[in-house]
Amino acid sequence: MSPPEDATPARPARPAGTECASRRGLLPVRLLLVVLTFGLPLFGGWLLAVALRDRLEARAVDSWPATTGVVTESSVVDHGPSGSGSGRDPRSRRYEPRVRYEYEVEGQRFEGNRLAIVTPRRGNRAAADRDLDAFRAGTTVTVYYDPEAPATSVLRRGVLVCGTVREVVMGLGFLAGGTLAAWMLFKLRAPGSWNSPETARRSPDTAAR
Repeated sequence: MSPPEDATPARPARPAGTECASRRGLLPVRLLLVVLTFGLPLFGGWLLAVALRDRLEARAVDSWPATTGVVTESSVVDHGPSGSGSGRDPRSRRYEPRVRYEYEVEGQRFEGNRLAIVTPRRGNRAAADRDLDAFRAGTTVTVYYDPEAPATSVLRRGVLVCGTVREVVMGLGFLAGGTLAAWMLFKLRAPGSWNSPETARRSPDTAAR
């Protein structure tokens, strides 16, 4: 008497090379995630470092001595929309107030061009013009200078709060993006994930269970 036939249907064989093709197809995704995992946190850390530097410099300016100077030139620079051709975004246009002034420290003449630690770039020209209301050409101004390097000076103390907040928010956002990219990269290799080697070796009917 012949043994009963196995009622379980034979599992279809996985086509040769399917696993390798799957891995090759996702190689660009892995490379992109690796770049994002390291690149985004680096850029985010740089933005946070810039924000910290600006705050520290602004705090140092509060203790700088003051002298009298004269504004020799003031203007608003139009930074046109970013992009090219039809892709130029008019909302990205920025206006930057610029100023030049002369001052003396212990009989030595210097020329400065910093309005503040961080010069604001405004979204409209009227706001940039208002930044220069007190710094028109020929105006006598108070100049704050670094006592250890008198050539370094500003006309305003403090730092633009919105600029610092923007740098902090963007820095934290890039750090979060890098963390997300690292998590996605880990999931690609985690056991049981949709592209892990263990899952790739499972037959279609086994993976469906």
